Amino acid sequence: MRRRILLPASFYKRIGAAQRFDLAPAIQIIESMTTFLTLEAWLAHLEAAQQGSPHMDLTRIAQVKNALGFSFDCPVITVSGTNGKGSACAILETILLRAGYRVGCYTSPHLLAFNERARINGADATDIDLLEQFEAVERARASLKQPVALTSFEFATLAILRLFASRGLDAVILEAGIGGRLDAVNVIDTDCAIVTSVDIDHTDYLGDTREKIGFEKAGIFREGKPAICGDPAPPQSLIDHAQAIGIAQASCAADDAALCRATSKRDRSGARYAGPRRARCPADRRRLATLNPRRRPADRASQAISFPSRKTRRESQTAVESAFRQVLDGK
Repeated sequence: MRRRILLPASFYKRIGAAQRFDLAPAIQIIESMTTFLTLEAWLAHLEAAQQGSPHMDLTRIAQVKNALGFSFDCPVITVSGTNGKGSACAILETILLRAGYRVGCYTSPHLLAFNERARINGADATDIDLLEQFEAVERARASLKQPVALTSFEFATLAILRLFASRGLDAVILEAGIGGRLDAVNVIDTDCAIVTSVDIDHTDYLGDTREKIGFEKAGIFREGKPAICGDPAPPQSLIDHAQAIGIAQASCAADDAALCRATSKRDRSGARYAGPRRARCPADRRRLATLNPRRRPADRASQAISFPSRKTRRESQTAVESAFRQVLDGK
């Protein structure tokens, strides 16, 4: 069911004149808004309103995001790549949840229901949660002097991002849809960027070579922030971009025994890996503390980080395997 306005515009005009309030801008916003009573109706409308192939550009979504006025007070991890994005997000989400953090995870596409795309503390977002955010995005879009057209993915991304921002989370995980540089999730400045792999995909948007595609996926990197690449042979374009924006070392998965992390030019702490159980790295300890201020270690002078015990690792692995079994079984 579709509704335009709750009351006739003439009613608001009469009330505004009587109380000497200028309600014309508000009336214009209400009249230009489109809203629906169910999530299914919203999704059907967004799909029908999108004509042709999407034009990838962050200008439109950035305008609406600024109108919404939300931001994140917690670390954001953005995951891109040709293959392995969903697995990386699921593993990261499980690790953080098992560690006691409040986590929001945005992935796409969904398997059975749209709600699967937005998980808060391991549970799918409800229709009511999403309806409120969809209406907020439409209200912000219509409030612009020149309302912009958003793709269905951009619209849904803003709604889910605003939902996460309102929940006081400890960490947010975002999966890029296509590429990275111009993907909707890249409207958020990430605190840690992960590129799982680089191969030929979405050539109409990203290019027809690994070098071109690697550059697009490296677009989620941010200056002075950790950057991780899971591809054992990353394209040179990805490495060049990481160096160009100030990342001195983009870690790759060539050696599983190495500590997979990136050190920016601003971080001269000289971190070193000290084995599977213990590591001596002051910078990593500070980053771990900033993930959740309430969990800061009592002894800040200590330079040792305790890695999860074997029991904890087994429990986390079991939880991940159970989650994947449920997905494969269609539950």
